[in-house]
Amino acid sequence: ALLIPCILHLENHVGEEIITMILRKGLERFQGPASNYIQDLEDVIQRKVLGSDTSPSHWKLRWSRSADGAHQIEPIQEHNTTVRCMMNSISLLIESAFSNGDNEDKTKLILACSKYSQAIELLTAHCILTDEELDMFQELIDDFFQIWIELFSTEGMMNYIHLLGAGHILYFLQKYKCLYIYSQQGWE
Repeated sequence: ALLIPCILHLENHVGEEIITMILRKGLERFQGPASNYIQDLEDVIQRKVLGSDTSPSHWKLRWSRSADGAHQIEPIQEHNTTVRCMMNSISLLIESAFSNGDNEDKTKLILACSKYSQAIELLTAHCILTDEELDMFQELIDDFFQIWIELFSTEGMMNYIHLLGAGHILYFLQKYKCLYIYSQQGWE
């Protein structure tokens, strides 16, 4: 018997991976002290993504130092509501992470994340999907996946991104038409 994947966990973990990889790639390309990049991103997330100028959140960007002393961003690990807020502001995060001008990658990431967000809207719909919606879901994921692999190769790969890109989630969608009703009942 096949176990149905939990789309709540998929959405959360893929969002965490997307945010982590974008912030890491931005730090890699940043010209200046890494501490400035980390503070700037933390400020954007506290004041524009999760809070406001008058009521900033207390969120902190976790980082450590590698063996050679370089700053490295730790994997983002947050509740689904926080990840959703961050993904809803993903264009702002991308713009902030790539503030010193890597416009080609910035444009590709904004497009990829837009495709992913549209696909997740379909995947998390609380209704039976039509055959056209199923096809649209996989087309959006294919577009996302192609750009994602181009930018991050295997470094940006994780089980859930593989399940999406390889069509495994589409298989379950075709079989059950709506995976929302199985959230928190499948496997993670």
